[in-house]
Amino acid sequence: MTMPLELQTPDKAAEGERRIAEAIAAPLARAQRGDRCMDVFDGTYTIENRKTGQHRTFKIALCRNENSGNAGKRIVGLLSGPDNHQDYTAFGRVEDDRIHVWDHRRRGGGPHDFETYARMLWSLATGDVHAVTWRDKGATLHVAGRCLMCGRKLTVPQSILLGIGPVCLAGGI
Repeated sequence: MTMPLELQTPDKAAEGERRIAEAIAAPLARAQRGDRCMDVFDGTYTIENRKTGQHRTFKIALCRNENSGNAGKRIVGLLSGPDNHQDYTAFGRVEDDRIHVWDHRRRGGGPHDFETYARMLWSLATGDVHAVTWRDKGATLHVAGRCLMCGRKLTVPQSILLGIGPVCLAGGI
């Protein structure tokens, strides 16, 4: 949610713009310095557990809200509703070496173990030493695609593999 322009202070707007610019430039700067840094790229990922048949979808995106304390940071969220574009519950931020889960999302007694999700997503996306353990447990990472028929975002593992969503597959388009 953005504040009306008359309520934004120039200092606050400039700070937000600076943080966004730094976040966009950070990966290039690391590469130019020769830093070896694993990175999880912005995008939508689905982790499927082939042993249980369950899956969870995550979105990583740069926070562009200049009035947020997270402006310029890459935020990770869990798909928590039917809209593949907007229904995400944010639970942490991507750092150079991990996904940091916010304190209020840590083992809060809710239905989701965000810390496990963060470790699993990081390991599978970067291929770190723990990725083999997650794969042995049945976890597979899919990068969301688009339906070849209608262009909608695909997040269900079977749809991603087929390249076509359930509506188009059923002949709805």
